[in-house]
Order: sequence, then C-alpha cells, then structure tokens
Amino acid sequence: MINLEIGEHLNYKLILTDLVGKQILELNNKSQINVSHLVDGIYLLTIIDMSSNQQIIEKIQIKKAP
Repeated sequence: MINLEIGEHLNYKLILTDLVGKQILELNNKSQINVSHLVDGIYLLTIIDMSSNQQIIEKIQIKKAP
C-alpha cells in the first residue's frame, strides 16, 4: 500500500506507469494506492493537480517482503 499526504481540498489525478510507459492504474482523489497485485520493480507515479494542471512525477520502488 502506498499512502499519500495531499491537501484535502485539492482535485487531483494519480497515474501509475511502469518504466516502459504502460499505464498500470489511474485514480482520482485517492490517498492510498493498493500495489499488492504489482510485481517488484520501479514505477513512476504522476500526480496531476486538475485545477492548475501542474504535475509531480515520483519514482516508486516496489519490493515485497519475502
């Protein structure tokens, strides 16, 4: 599970992609992302503020415990 701390009053979209560019999921206004179904690896999380269209891209590493 990925937990995000984003202001309550923002309208935003989350897009998770793999490093090849394939979109894995897209969510609106969610503060938690369930990643239990994903394989270990590096992903890109794009957070888009829908009112200003500003974007933040974060590199996320998923590695599950053995």
